[in-house]
Amino acid sequence: MYHLKANYKLLIRVDFKYDIRQVVEEGKILPLSKGVAWPALLAFSGEKGPKFDKIRKKGYLNAEGRESFTYSVAAPVFTGNGSLAGALVVSGLAARFGEKKRELALKLILEYCKNLKERLPGQDSRR
Repeated sequence: MYHLKANYKLLIRVDFKYDIRQVVEEGKILPLSKGVAWPALLAFSGEKGPKFDKIRKKGYLNAEGRESFTYSVAAPVFTGNGSLAGALVVSGLAARFGEKKRELALKLILEYCKNLKERLPGQDSRR
């Protein structure tokens, strides 16, 4: 089992032209226990249970986000040797981040995850 930290840091934020938007400051420390990153990370670190089996089988999580009226998609990032390194998450307001946009976002983050696996050294992240 991987030792997962209780928090995570937002690394990159993209702002949109809309006046109403989901805003999280870059560098902000957020509780990992809320949102889609936590169950995705638990699933790919071997957590048992049907909920986590379903996430592993799909290879991603598409669910309601950390905040009300948001949706998020998350996929695991692995190192070159298959160790879990983290997760990529894309989120947005539910009114503008509908099923088709989430499917497109998933396609893109799955491609990025594959690319990152090819580029990340094969280190064990359980240290």
